[in-house]
Amino acid sequence: MGGLTPAFFYFLPLLPLREWQCYAGPMRKDPLITGEIYHICNRSTEGIPIFSEKADAKRFLSALAQSNTTGLSLRGARRMPNKIFGDGSSLVEIYAITLMPNHFHICVKQLENNGITLWMHRTCNSFAKYFNIINERKGSLFMGRFKAVPITENRQLFHVLVYINANPLDLYAPGWRKGKINNWNAAKSFLNNYSFSSFGLVAGSTVLDENIKKLIFNNDFIKSFTKEYGGIENGVRDWSSRITDEYSNIFLE
Repeated sequence: MGGLTPAFFYFLPLLPLREWQCYAGPMRKDPLITGEIYHICNRSTEGIPIFSEKADAKRFLSALAQSNTTGLSLRGARRMPNKIFGDGSSLVEIYAITLMPNHFHICVKQLENNGITLWMHRTCNSFAKYFNIINERKGSLFMGRFKAVPITENRQLFHVLVYINANPLDLYAPGWRKGKINNWNAAKSFLNNYSFSSFGLVAGSTVLDENIKKLIFNNDFIKSFTKEYGGIENGVRDWSSRITDEYSNIFLE
């Protein structure tokens, strides 16, 4: 199927230049395009388990939510405490997210020019400062700039949503990508009880972290969209029979 559904294509006003002066990282070879959807991923340096503690995972999710605004940056909020942090429009829309012990996966749409980059810059810098302080460490926490792969059609989007939501199975049934799930009910229970993945939001989990609920854009729409392709659950179960080489480049590790 070519092209994404029209519901994904609408634009918000561009930000003034001053909004981007806080970003000093390297320019991307291929700038991310406003209005397009991406699978993004980044890992901790040296495989440090940055999300193995619930408090750390919650902190990162909270930073993602607070940083998703054209309003004040985290630094600006501290300088002007009487201003309302987040008083602005969203930089991105988030469709799926999973935190693994040493990396994260997110399916996200850019709403503002440089929106994803600014959002990641704010979030990762804030979390790195927090993590370094409480662990008495110094230096970089993430492996440089995040990876980003564009999603260009509906079927790709479905597979990425399945892949991100199923990623926690790497901790329970590492062979799931090859169809090696010996006990699907047990695997599904594991996913439902994994607090830091949006799979629980799709499945109606009661242990889902509250920040996930705040982050995901229009979960009813996501459920309706994925249902057209058999649903997230069937997507996970049938993964090995669905995926071909033509999709392999959109699944970041």
